[in-house]
Amino acid sequence: MPSDYIVAKLVMPEGTPVELTTRAIEQMNDGLNQLIEEVKEEGHGEPFDNVVITIGGQPFEGNGDPINASGSGTGTHIAEIAVELVKREDLPGGGNIESLSAPNLANRWRDMIGPVAGVKELSFNANAAGAAGMPIDIQLSGRDFDSLQAVSEAIKAKLATYEGLFDIKDNYSSGKREIKLDIHPSAEPLGLRQSDLGRQVRAAFYGVEAQRIQRGRDDIKVMVRYPLDERQSVENLEDLRIRTFDGHEVPFDEVADFKITDGFSSITRVDRRRVINITADADKNIADLGLIKADLKGKQELDGFLSSLMKDYPGVSWTFEGEAREQADIFASLQQMTLIALFIIYALLAIPLKSYIQPVIVMIVIPFGLIGAIGGHIIMGQPMSILSVLGFVALAGVVVNDSLVLVDFINQERAQGMPLRKAIEEAGALRFRPIILTSLTTFAGLLPVLFETSLQAQFLIPMAISLSFGVLFATFITLLLVPAFYSILEDLREKFIPAETSPSK
Repeated sequence: MPSDYIVAKLVMPEGTPVELTTRAIEQMNDGLNQLIEEVKEEGHGEPFDNVVITIGGQPFEGNGDPINASGSGTGTHIAEIAVELVKREDLPGGGNIESLSAPNLANRWRDMIGPVAGVKELSFNANAAGAAGMPIDIQLSGRDFDSLQAVSEAIKAKLATYEGLFDIKDNYSSGKREIKLDIHPSAEPLGLRQSDLGRQVRAAFYGVEAQRIQRGRDDIKVMVRYPLDERQSVENLEDLRIRTFDGHEVPFDEVADFKITDGFSSITRVDRRRVINITADADKNIADLGLIKADLKGKQELDGFLSSLMKDYPGVSWTFEGEAREQADIFASLQQMTLIALFIIYALLAIPLKSYIQPVIVMIVIPFGLIGAIGGHIIMGQPMSILSVLGFVALAGVVVNDSLVLVDFINQERAQGMPLRKAIEEAGALRFRPIILTSLTTFAGLLPVLFETSLQAQFLIPMAISLSFGVLFATFITLLLVPAFYSILEDLREKFIPAETSPSK
């Protein structure tokens, strides 16, 4: 759902001075100013109401909704620019100018910024609040971090080949450079452990508190450590002497090795296993997410790209998260609850009608309501969404009203001795006006929602389309199919259920 906000999130390598981060933000702001001038030259006026620039933090979390954002950590390597667009209803033409939508403006802003020197991550979010997650979100889990990184890079390279995907990244965040100590097996007979090695190296370079001296209101710590000229370089570590438990000293390189690696600024775990999430944003007017996920997953989950990739890394597993996970959970819940709702509708109809078959005739129009809902989305130019499905579930309880009125009237006329064909004709003629009026009033009542342009209404429009067009289409189907099915049912009953014989016979 397009938002009224665009949030650009900048992440530089950890430890980057604030001056370099500021320089990158200034480049982003220059691109924003250029975009504003171009929009004005196109005759659309000022496109933005407010701009908020934050250096050293990301309070809006890059989620497209600064008002409800939760914020994140701080650091000289992160920054953010949040832009509030002019409200749709305040735009010329009632907000129907596609070039002024948040996704289009975000894409134009990205192009105007160009490459940013030294940037680690630069992402733009123009989706409304309440989104189920990223359009593409693949979660890798395993215990070997090197394997996770290798699989992550392969997946990001694959995602880059799909048209319409952008801001492809993972949530792995490397920390500052650090020295990793590895103790030799030969050190075990000397009674040395990894913790002993780390403690002695720390004491040599950082120091050990020997005592504290009270000086006025302050405590002065007395630290014992190597002289400054013997702890200024990594090479000094090779000259370090490690003390064993029996009091002897051995050279550091005889009991341990060290290497300089990238540390971790954060480690994410799920069920005690390290995980990396690879995410990608999508222009849904270009990218077909269903086909992309099907290609990644494969038809039989064994011939897809991800399954083939995991054969080389048996310790790594994957799952779809984000929108895909949320959709799967919602559909699983909807299937169960919809069956329960249909059963309740059937029971409520069967009791007053005193029949096991007639409720089926009443409910036969429900699938045809789906046809109307799909046609309504085509007419309105709206894509089907989860909210469209929710609207169809609500539609199932509404479209049966007209069928119930028709079937109940036929039953009443037949109870008074009217022949079947005559009762059906009378029901169609006498119930036509109330059936049509109830459907048209329902459709007319939803029209203000269908044509509303504000952000708040965008969430309701797919549901309103399913309900309004579904009711309208199902009404005409009701007037044709319900009498036909009622007549067919009576023909079958007369054929397979013989008439009762009189007591005299």
